[in-house]
Order: sequence, then C-alpha cells, then structure tokens
Amino acid sequence: MILGVDKAATPFQPHNLGVVGQKGGGVSHSAIIIGASSGIGAGLAKALAQQGYTLGLVARRDENLRKLAASLPTTTFTRVADIADCRLGMQILGELLEAMGGVDLVIITAGIGHENSDLAWRPEAETIAVNVTGFAAMANVAMRHFMARGSGHLVGISSIAAIKADGSAPAYGASKAFVSRYMQALRHKVAKQKLPIHITDIQAGFVDTAMAKGNGLFWIAPVDVACEQILRAIRRRQKHAYVTQRWRLIAWLLRLLPEWAYNRL
Repeated sequence: MILGVDKAATPFQPHNLGVVGQKGGGVSHSAIIIGASSGIGAGLAKALAQQGYTLGLVARRDENLRKLAASLPTTTFTRVADIADCRLGMQILGELLEAMGGVDLVIITAGIGHENSDLAWRPEAETIAVNVTGFAAMANVAMRHFMARGSGHLVGISSIAAIKADGSAPAYGASKAFVSRYMQALRHKVAKQKLPIHITDIQAGFVDTAMAKGNGLFWIAPVDVACEQILRAIRRRQKHAYVTQRWRLIAWLLRLLPEWAYNRL
C-alpha cells in the first residue's frame, strides 16, 4: 500500500458483519492490520477474515477502508489514520487495541516509496516519516501491548531493498533496512526477557501493487500468492521470510556482491 500524508483521522467504526471465531468453532483470534485499504494489507485482511479472525483495519483512505470492511465475513473495526503523524497514529492504535479488547497479531504493511534520482527532499522526508518514524511508532504501541499481555506476534513488511539500496530511491531502501534492523532489535529484546512474543520480518520482492514502480521489474508476484506465503510465515512463527521464496536467491547474491560490482549494475 502507498500511504500518503496530510489526511485527518476520524473515529473508528465497528462493522458487525459475521460470526467471530475460527471456522469449525475453534478459539477466536484477533488481528490488526496497519495499511489495510489496498495491496498486501487488503489481501491479508481478506485471508484472515476467511479464517475467522476479528479484524482491526487501519489505513489512510477512508472510502477504501469502509468498502473492504463491508465485504468481509467477520467482525471488523476500522480506523482512519496517517502514520506519518506518529503521535496521532499511536493514539489511534492504542484506542483500537482497547476497543478490541486486545489482539494476538499486529501486521504493519503501511509504506510509501518514491523514485527520486534527483534527491528532491519532499519525497525523502515523506518516506522517512512513514517507513521509519511511522513504522517504529506503530511497532512501539504493538510491542508495549504484547509485553503487557504476555504474548503476541508482530509482523512487519520490509523489502529486498533492505539488503542493498538503489540510488534511484535512496530513502526507500534505507527505510526498509531500518524496518528489518528494528525488528531484529525487538527480537533480541524479547529473547533476553524470555517473553513469548514472536516477531516476523517479511522481506518482499516485487508484488503486483501500486508500490511496484520503475523499469526492469521481474518475478512480480500476484497479491494473493504473496499473502499466502506471508500467512505461512506467520503460522510457522518464522523470524524472517522472503516473499516470494525465490527471492532468497537474489538476497544471497546481493549479500555476496561487493559494492564496487553492485555499483556497476
């Protein structure tokens, strides 16, 4: 999802649209998806709804969010927020957690990316506000909730660009490196404290969303395929996953490639 800026938040709206709980009468689960109105976030919302999750959906675009919520066969709560305004975003997420009575899973898919070879400052600043400050703010609220609760699962959508950034989008690659390292630090924190909190870093390649920009794109995954692999990583409580899995090869090559050789590409 491309998450922009300068959109005022509005109160959340609950939509009671179906039976809460997993299919087959199992124990119910709940999740919040931040960046839910399109792309990977919307795809995950649809998949989790089919599994009977109660969902909290957060995104900037109110109309898209309401349409998605109305289409889901489960209980949903929606909240409009721009996480670039981190203080307001933290307040809204806290209110949503309280309204839902707590959740098992928080997935942060919200992100923005600009091609910016000219190094114009506004695109760089927007990217940092959403992908760095906004991400950290949402992760902070989620982690404090899980630590107070004693368990939980945080998932963040990073990128293959976190491994080696591209000069055509400097802030984007750097911001995704921050996302991956921040989650690594959180994993270290909960491991030291022996807390049963799981943290999954999804490093995605190209997925067929509005975020996929530029020339030379390859291995572009359909959203449903990407979401299926993300959910598999969540079920397995993986610390890290490439999406789709074949990007593991590219990641391995990027890590081996010396900077002088990478700069010639």
